Amino acid sequence: MDPFFVPRLLLYGLHSRAMLPTTSHVQRLFFSPQYPNDKLEEFTQYLAETETMIWVLGLIPKFVDFRIVVQRSIVGLGGSKPAGERIMILAGELDMLMDVGTMHRLAKRYRDTVRHSMSEEKDADVTGSEVEDEADEEEAYTEDREDGVRMVVIKGAGHHIQNDLQWEVGAERVADFLQQL
Repeated sequence: MDPFFVPRLLLYGLHSRAMLPTTSHVQRLFFSPQYPNDKLEEFTQYLAETETMIWVLGLIPKFVDFRIVVQRSIVGLGGSKPAGERIMILAGELDMLMDVGTMHRLAKRYRDTVRHSMSEEKDADVTGSEVEDEADEEEAYTEDREDGVRMVVIKGAGHHIQNDLQWEVGAERVADFLQQL
């Protein structure tokens, strides 16, 4: 995505802001291309000088055990088929850091773990494989639901869905998910 990152990192003396030196870098990594410059400049004022490298280093070790998440969110709720989804994955269509393919693989991993965990439960009622592809009439998002996991992709949004132009669509999808819990 940025072929000059490594040389710039060395030029900046390994400073953490080498990843995001300008507002155009911030926009490419976090927001949709239509995000207004004035809002972008305001957002960059609040970026921590040391945050960008610290969170990347935190991603090196495995920090999620899918089995534990599933057991505590789906299987652990009585050990039977949940009435709705218990895990939601929200993705931005234009996310450069966690692209849609990566997020679909994440949803698949959770769904596989749910199926495996539920098959281990001797009294469990296995969750259905009811897949629903939904989109509102304006096609602001796509959604699929299966095995207690909801995957939502917000059209046109970047990595910072909560701050991007499509934040209301993301907030509505989260509210809908929370209401069905």
